[in-house]
Amino acid sequence: METGDPAADTRRPNPVERPIRTAEVVGALSIATDLGTGQPLEHALRTAVLAVRLGELAGASAEELADTYYVALLHASGCTSNGHEATQLYGDDIEHRAAFYLIDTTNREEVLGFYNAHVGAGRSPEVRAKLIEDAIANAGPRARDAFSMMCEVAQRFAGWLGLGTDVQAALEYVFARWDGRGFPALAGEEIPLSARLLHVARDASLFVSAFGAERARAVLEDRSGAAYDPRLAELAARNLDEMLAGRAPAPRRPARTGRVVEPRLLRPDMLLHRSHFPSASARSPARSSGPRAAGSKKRTPT
Repeated sequence: METGDPAADTRRPNPVERPIRTAEVVGALSIATDLGTGQPLEHALRTAVLAVRLGELAGASAEELADTYYVALLHASGCTSNGHEATQLYGDDIEHRAAFYLIDTTNREEVLGFYNAHVGAGRSPEVRAKLIEDAIANAGPRARDAFSMMCEVAQRFAGWLGLGTDVQAALEYVFARWDGRGFPALAGEEIPLSARLLHVARDASLFVSAFGAERARAVLEDRSGAAYDPRLAELAARNLDEMLAGRAPAPRRPARTGRVVEPRLLRPDMLLHRSHFPSASARSPARSSGPRAAGSKKRTPT
């Protein structure tokens, strides 16, 4: 029904002009990633919440918490980038991912059990045996290539979204380990704090979903000092129930500076295009960026 008021349409908000927060886009992407990696919806969102709560308990700064928030939301955004290769090896592009996240990749028995359960699914016993043999023989190189590709895609997303260089750089360490037996092979505090917080929060969320809080706590304690920063693992294991319930005790924190950081907004003209993702052979800028460029700003979660 027409109102007869020619100015009526001008009062309607234009959805294109409504500011879009980066967190809205990253949050939506994280849910799509959950679907593609066989996780319950909002796994990445819960990981982000747990990582930030853990960072608060560890006394992280507001800027470190902001990095952690986005690293946690984006950590698996590149994990389906090897979908074609994964389907050839596993016969499926989703089920094996969910199972892989639960194993200790330095435990030979768990790795062999994973291969025996998932490699060559649906193939004949003879074909499966050859595929499993090949997977074991080439496990190291294939893992490095896959992890490198996954991390680079996540870094590209972060760069396209205008996130800081620290977020982009930390996404290279999604598969790193405290003991240096992950990818890349750096250890201890050489791994950025946001990535170390991610490792603990991600696995806590995974094991809570799969087996419950008690099993998650046991995994954190068992892998402390190996996969995880022992201080962070101990904090998470001791406070896991409160963290899951949103009642983590308030840590002692230095007074805030009062600096206000504007929310990161996504411009309508920032359309996703293949030009944002050069070939996998191109070196990721975040890996060679070193310290944050002068004048760059870090942002709190928005």
